[in-house]
Amino acid sequence: MSMVRETFTMDTTGAMFYPALSKRIVELTMPALALKPLLQELVIRVGATAAIPKQAGQRTVAVVGRTEEGAQIVSDYTPYTVVTVTPYKVGTAIRITRELLEDQIVNIIEDQLRRAARRLVMTIDQDVEAAFNSAALTTSTFSATGTSIFMDGTSSTRSGTIGVNDITNAKAIIQQYALEPDTIVMNPLQHQDLMALPQFAAYLFSNVPVYTQGSGTVPTPTPTLFGLKQIVTPNVPAGRAYVLAAAGANASGAYAPLGFFVVKRPISVAVWPQPNFDSIDVIVTARYAPVITYPESIVKMIGLRSS
Repeated sequence: MSMVRETFTMDTTGAMFYPALSKRIVELTMPALALKPLLQELVIRVGATAAIPKQAGQRTVAVVGRTEEGAQIVSDYTPYTVVTVTPYKVGTAIRITRELLEDQIVNIIEDQLRRAARRLVMTIDQDVEAAFNSAALTTSTFSATGTSIFMDGTSSTRSGTIGVNDITNAKAIIQQYALEPDTIVMNPLQHQDLMALPQFAAYLFSNVPVYTQGSGTVPTPTPTLFGLKQIVTPNVPAGRAYVLAAAGANASGAYAPLGFFVVKRPISVAVWPQPNFDSIDVIVTARYAPVITYPESIVKMIGLRSS
């Protein structure tokens, strides 16, 4: 693989050039992020903290009053609070021996880079999920019933699973704030339970035909459930799931982002020679903090099976 030669090239002075290494780590990391893209990225250019203004009180449902002829028109004042966020640092290091470089053992070096990228992906997405979990309002958290109503009018309840009623209930909670739910986030176990329901093989609910033309197989995973984009990731712990208004769309047109992924240092790669070990250390770091500024955009379902 040419990446190794491009990344680990020595000149006569013993210096090393790594033009492909940082690019490679980012290439391996960014496409695998599932939850981080749900937050708007906010880069801190000066200082160590970010101060994010947020409307206080009811922010999506607002009306104006009637005004009598000749009467003073009431002025609107929108109160704001400030959310202060301080990014923290995460990092990992890989030691690559000179023998690996000399022998050009491509698969091992590539595997180590992939492992570093995978660990970073899991850390970022788990931190975002933790932000969802802690920010969800008590009034927007409920135990899933596992109840579904089928097309013939009968109903069924499967304890510890997400039912059709749970999805519609979660959507209604968010819509009470004039927000538009657009995403459901869950562990593969919860996705397995949903895919077992007959509704989600049907075009009416999933936008996917019951059977692929000519193949006789049900296509999976289903891309949407009741208009909700699916994100299925093990970085959401089994036992809970979320319905989100991630895009901030709402009937009142208010500025309502779900939250921000505050970045002080993007994914960075440093390479340090370690002559005493006849090796080099590849150090991957980042400074960030996910913050939820619109908790009304989150509905958390709990009481789901964890195994």
